Amino acid sequence: MSFTNVNSRIEPIDKPIVRFRLIIRECSKSPQTVKYQQSFRLTWRKDVRMGSSDMCLDVSEGGNRAKVAPFSCHGAGGNQYWKYDPAALTLKHGGNPRCLDADVDAGELFVTACQPGKSSQQWRWQRTDDKRLENWDADPWP
Repeated sequence: MSFTNVNSRIEPIDKPIVRFRLIIRECSKSPQTVKYQQSFRLTWRKDVRMGSSDMCLDVSEGGNRAKVAPFSCHGAGGNQYWKYDPAALTLKHGGNPRCLDADVDAGELFVTACQPGKSSQQWRWQRTDDKRLENWDADPWP
């Protein structure tokens, strides 16, 4: 089972519609079996945006298996700050060493201690700007 690509969708939980739950599913290589697909963008603001929306992956709690949830992008870093390591294929949250992880069976995205080589913590981007990634820490934003 490979977790390197995750299909997802956002679904309203309750009204008002500004509250969302992120649903994840294991990717399929067959386009006929994909029901929902969500694109993510690691932006120059160092946040991860969901498609073309103004929703970002946000971690608002500490501890092990801290929940990742969609939240309105604010561009100020902090709980929406992410850094991609193209060699390890990991997406680290903020200045701490917690990595984005997925439990497809439970349908959860969370951050937890990075474990080198753990497939559920490996993420592949369709396109990357290698030069930008090399200078990530030198870039003053945010």
